[in-house]
Amino acid sequence: MSVAVLMGTYNGEKYIEEQMCSIVKQSRKADEVLICDDCSSDSTVDIIKKFINKHRLKNWTLIENKVNKGFAENFISGISKISADIVFFSDQDDIWHMDKIKIMTDVMKKNNAEAVLCRQKYIDSNGDRKKVFLAQPGIEDFFSSWHFRGKRCVSFEEQVCNNRSTGMALAVRRDAALVCSKWIGEYQISHDLIIGMYAASHNKMYYINESLVKRRIHDNNTSAPQITVYDRIKNMEKMIRGIEGRVKLQLICLADFWWLGECDKKELNKSVRDYSNIIRYIEEREILKLFYLLIKSNGMVNKKIICLSLLYALMEK
Repeated sequence: MSVAVLMGTYNGEKYIEEQMCSIVKQSRKADEVLICDDCSSDSTVDIIKKFINKHRLKNWTLIENKVNKGFAENFISGISKISADIVFFSDQDDIWHMDKIKIMTDVMKKNNAEAVLCRQKYIDSNGDRKKVFLAQPGIEDFFSSWHFRGKRCVSFEEQVCNNRSTGMALAVRRDAALVCSKWIGEYQISHDLIIGMYAASHNKMYYINESLVKRRIHDNNTSAPQITVYDRIKNMEKMIRGIEGRVKLQLICLADFWWLGECDKKELNKSVRDYSNIIRYIEEREILKLFYLLIKSNGMVNKKIICLSLLYALMEK
């Protein structure tokens, strides 16, 4: 199966060369690499051109957008120009393990998967590891070694609950990505989350408990994760926007994933109601109601979000 890497860039001059080096050094080389620059105003484009020329990368292509498209349109534009069977998404400031493509492609082929996700580490702006004690699913933390070894299939319920499909750690079949493009464009949603939902709804979403990419956390991240509990509580508005995004994603599944079983649809509807109530209870500081939701919510509702909401409400009382 042929492999492509799709990278979106925007003012990434500081870290872009290190990431391109990690792609070039892959033990299983990409058959094509497509870089879509979204109107950078720094030297990103010049660095990319010099790198391609220096390493004589005939299968690498740079597209310079005439207007800034934003992440959704930039993705759709790029995926439509890919011809390979499997697509790896790449940020401009991360670093890949040298076997990332090989390991994830092997899992994709052996399990007839539609999407595969690997674990990720965090590094800071200098490339030093950022230690995380208790992280979101898919992030290497203190408890990672206690988890399962190897790979496993991610259920639809787990995917809805955990959004286990971070783009820079994701590989997807091009056909599946093209199907998801219509929702990305219509609803202006993140490509990685809908791809994860789509693949998991077919029982073809796989997760590898091995760190194959270093995610760089710095001041200019397009989507900077909130690492600590304190980070998340102090920025409750961002967490509420995240909950609203979950509701939007689940409503798309209810409306358009016609193949879902009645049980999944029932649980999704309940999850949408619970998340909507969480937002209301946060705003009204309804501690007892949040506690009740923590007990009665189903497996599609992320309990960590309720715990953080409950903690915030207690602190604000």
